[in-house]
Amino acid sequence: WQRPICLLVKRDPTCIIYSDAAYEGLGGWCSNPPFMWRLSDSDLSTLGFPLKSLRSGQQEPDRDEKGFHINTLEFIALIINIWLVECLLLKDGEKKGGHIIQALADNTSALSWMSHASRSLNPTVSCLARFLTALQVHLPLQAHLTGRHLPGLQNTGANVLSRVHQYPS
Repeated sequence: WQRPICLLVKRDPTCIIYSDAAYEGLGGWCSNPPFMWRLSDSDLSTLGFPLKSLRSGQQEPDRDEKGFHINTLEFIALIINIWLVECLLLKDGEKKGGHIIQALADNTSALSWMSHASRSLNPTVSCLARFLTALQVHLPLQAHLTGRHLPGLQNTGANVLSRVHQYPS
């Protein structure tokens, strides 16, 4: 076993990341280490993600539109955010006692999938959860990942980043 036992003890986070998804795009940020990112719906479509399309001026797709549900998009945003922060923390080097990374998001399904995705019957969610687990296991970073719900109205920075049509850069 390679991880410090102190990662099992409840402690204050050493790093807090914020993420959000909308049908317009995904976004996330962190103040330490500092980063900010966003992907638009057209970026995601170009990368092959099946998205529900929005008609001009819409913020929500039609109910029967084919494509990823918002919960799945929220989970993808969390995974991207976790990957980015862990890559940046690796560059900074070891931290005595390891890092406690707290992921804040306004989607409780996506947050619960970080720990309990094996309970999901959705094959896409299960695949994404296995990817996140592999990322955690194989990345040589001494870190413990936690998730916490942040009401949408308090998640303003990530909300703005994910709504690329409402808030162009």
